[in-house]
Amino acid sequence: MNTVTAALATLAVLTATVALPQVAGPGRTPLLLSVRQHTHGPCKVTQIVESDGPFVDPAVFYAGIGLDEVRKACPPGAAGHIADDGKLVFATQIFLVQRPGLNVLIDMGSGNDKERPEQPWWHHQKLASLGLTPDDVHFVFFTHLHDDHVGFATTLRNGRWVPAFPKARYVASKIDWDYFASLPKATRHPSFDDSVLPLANAGVLDLVRDGERRAGLRAHLSPAHTPGLVLYELEGTNVWFVGDLLHHPAQFVRPEWKSASYDFDPAAVGAERRKQYGRLADANAVLYAAHIGQPYRVLREGESGFTGRICR
Repeated sequence: MNTVTAALATLAVLTATVALPQVAGPGRTPLLLSVRQHTHGPCKVTQIVESDGPFVDPAVFYAGIGLDEVRKACPPGAAGHIADDGKLVFATQIFLVQRPGLNVLIDMGSGNDKERPEQPWWHHQKLASLGLTPDDVHFVFFTHLHDDHVGFATTLRNGRWVPAFPKARYVASKIDWDYFASLPKATRHPSFDDSVLPLANAGVLDLVRDGERRAGLRAHLSPAHTPGLVLYELEGTNVWFVGDLLHHPAQFVRPEWKSASYDFDPAAVGAERRKQYGRLADANAVLYAAHIGQPYRVLREGESGFTGRICR
């Protein structure tokens, strides 16, 4: 298997869960990568789950908020995405969207052969090939440009990082690109240089603004987690890919709860989530969030609150 095929690591039209080796992080129970499929009208959505397990203590992620309070905020289902040891359960995943004649990837996980010394559970991670060839991918979309969303976009060939999907166009937020490209190389995360910049250098990176469309996906700007986070609406369906609009289901009920130190503008997070939750609830949308292992709907609760429900 060549490096590009291994980098694909993501693409399959499978009807059953596929168990493959996966690297465990600190405090995580080693799990198996899985593929979860859903049908939405003419589209098929496949979750390619890179990791899904206990990740962090609630009081660390939610800045002093205790486990009991987090449990109260969690909507029903999947045991509130809290493990038996009290840690919050997080996933890292890639989404494959298929229409007749079109294969699209949304967010690209942590990546293969990438140097991530500060995240040893992602260090030199490789996934096994699941099916389609790299040439079968038409588009790759990023909700934002953090390291755990861009990794499989490039692959190492002859000592150089090159696009992993030779025939694909890659789509990212112009605001995010402008921001991360402006940071000094010495201070920005190395993922920008090994997983994003090579796409621009190869001439395959397209930048989108709020409201623009590509390949049946419409971009909706949602700044707070990053300056240019975009939510992608799958046109012709009620499906939305929301990236890191939220990291954990408790944030449906408590949208003001910040995600540790991950948010670019923590003061704006609560208001931005409420704004987007209202839009998504009114659309009866099915949400795919990058770090939540099941699709959810967001529902209005009371006069001004929200909650979430797992889609079955």
